[in-house]
Order: sequence, then C-alpha cells, then structure tokens
Amino acid sequence: MMKKSVWLQIVEFAAEKGNALAQRVLGDMYIEGTEIEKDEQKAFFWYQKSAAQGDKSGMLALGMCYAYGMGVEQSPQDARLWTGRACKIEEDK
Repeated sequence: MMKKSVWLQIVEFAAEKGNALAQRVLGDMYIEGTEIEKDEQKAFFWYQKSAAQGDKSGMLALGMCYAYGMGVEQSPQDARLWTGRACKIEEDK
C-alpha cells in the first residue's frame, strides 16, 4: 500500500472535520484516482457531504454522479435536482 502524501492527509483531516471544500476535493481525488485509489462510491459519499453544506461545486459533482451513475444508481431526476440547486446559488448572488 502506498504511503499517503501530506496533501492527502491534510484533505482527509479537514474533510472528516466537516470542511465542505475539503470534502469536495476529497471526492474529486476519489473520482479521478489522484493520490488515492479510484473509488466512485467514496467520491459520491464525500460529494454528498459537501453538497449538504451548500457547496456549489459539491452540488454539481453530486449531480454528475447521479447523471452518469458514478458511485450511485443513475437518476436523471436527482441529477437535475442537484445541478438545479447549484445553479440557483449562482442566481441568488
């Protein structure tokens, strides 16, 4: 097993402490297999955490997971829901 990089350790620590940006970044790392073994289910888990806190990028990533069935059963309805929520954040600013 590979030794975890300092960057990965920092991101994991912050994500586990509830930081929405770190949760989304960790999801990205899992979805891409960057510095960690690719795992779509773990990516989906972290995107859910990030999106639940109102992180726009987390919401878009969660919508992508639903759209393509990445780590979760494909659901066009949920994909529209989460991407729509992300777009609404932009409209409100």
